[in-house]
Amino acid sequence: MRIVFNDQIFATQVFGGISRYYASLNTHLSKIDDVESIIISPLYVNSYLKKEKNIRISGIAIPQVKYTGRIRNKITPLVNKFLSPYLINSFDPNIVHQTYYAKNAYAPKESKRVVTVFDMIHERYRKLYTSGNILTETKKQVVSRADHVICISNNTRKDLIEFFNTPEEKISVVHLGYEINIDNHIINSTVDSLLNSKKPYLLFIGNRGDYKNFRKLLDAYAKADQLRKNFNLVCFGGGKFNNNEASLFHLYGLDKSNIIYISGNDDILASVYKNAEAYICPSLYEGFGITLLESMSFNCPVICSNTSSIPEVVGDAGEYFDPEDIESIISAIENVVFSASRKSELIRKGIKRKANFSWEKCAKYTHEIYKSIL
Repeated sequence: MRIVFNDQIFATQVFGGISRYYASLNTHLSKIDDVESIIISPLYVNSYLKKEKNIRISGIAIPQVKYTGRIRNKITPLVNKFLSPYLINSFDPNIVHQTYYAKNAYAPKESKRVVTVFDMIHERYRKLYTSGNILTETKKQVVSRADHVICISNNTRKDLIEFFNTPEEKISVVHLGYEINIDNHIINSTVDSLLNSKKPYLLFIGNRGDYKNFRKLLDAYAKADQLRKNFNLVCFGGGKFNNNEASLFHLYGLDKSNIIYISGNDDILASVYKNAEAYICPSLYEGFGITLLESMSFNCPVICSNTSSIPEVVGDAGEYFDPEDIESIISAIENVVFSASRKSELIRKGIKRKANFSWEKCAKYTHEIYKSIL
């Protein structure tokens, strides 16, 4: 069985859940006897591919040189568009697994096409995205022409059927795994030096815009005197705070000693999880939520929204709240961080819950889908 994963996500995403999924999937597919998989991305920027030794890659990593982003963004798609068809055809794949939504996957006529749908955020929250209609139309075309569609949660499957009317028999659900490759020396250290504070902190991870609902979490944190007094709010990744956010912090009377931005590699992220009082996930919608499992794996209690796929992933290992209700958010956080017994209970349940998910299982079920369509 020869499987090609094309360039789309690896040529554009340095870090992120989608590229982590495909890199991890390839790592574990390579351990299956009848599988020969390859990522074909003539030029790529993805950090997971640069670090992973067990993935077969046809391509060259582009160095991240300061001030060259605009040139890189112009040249990369042109080179990949020119070389990808030749490289994919020369591999003679049975299956082409498209890594994102593009009109042309460069799949040979004889090969089967597979696409993974991660979420239906643009369709569910169309008003939030000015370019949503373009992405939706392209996604619909990709899903329509695919021989099989993988959804990463039952919630995403439900939404796909609702918005695209995709036949149920064409869709399979395969849950994601989780894994952070870390340096144990760093993970066992504290993050005091990075945060410039020894005050306990609540953790938020990733993009802070739109459906991620960071504004509501900020409102809750600013309103709850005991939370603000006893805990900082640490935001990992998602880019530095912008001017609008800085204005909000000032409006709420927050400064750098209250709300802190930090970024870094998996070693730093692992240390941030390990030392956090709790991980807060206020999203209105998640296709899956790998960060929820990562948090559990570092014994960091999960406090999260009761929406979309989040309960499907977290099960009974989280303290839930209504993400539209500030009082609900405050109550859920206080129920955990001011109760040693509840915190211990969530950690214990998280250890049990995370055992249901792994990249090995993800690869096994994906392999079974490939076999079923050949």
